[in-house]
Amino acid sequence: MKAKLLLKFKRTDTLGNVMEIVVWSVRGDTRYPEAVKYRLAYIPYGRRAPVVLFDNHYPKGHHKHVDGRQETYPYMSIAGLIDDFKAHAQSWGDKE
Repeated sequence: MKAKLLLKFKRTDTLGNVMEIVVWSVRGDTRYPEAVKYRLAYIPYGRRAPVVLFDNHYPKGHHKHVDGRQETYPYMSIAGLIDDFKAHAQSWGDKE
């Protein structure tokens, strides 16, 4: 089974900050037991790389990168993932 795109969203705000959310449905197996693959990135204006990134590529599984630190992410649902990502992106944006 090929991956099926569930959600693709990319927005550049008036300040030039980029938020991108991409979620695929994949076959559930040992690599992706929840049958979902995702990449959510927040890239502030003037940066080349995300300052907030949530992804779940194999073999790392669910994890997030925030301010250059990587840690495990406790995935529960797509909706929860998006809410958590947006909260982290907003929090980072508030620091600027």
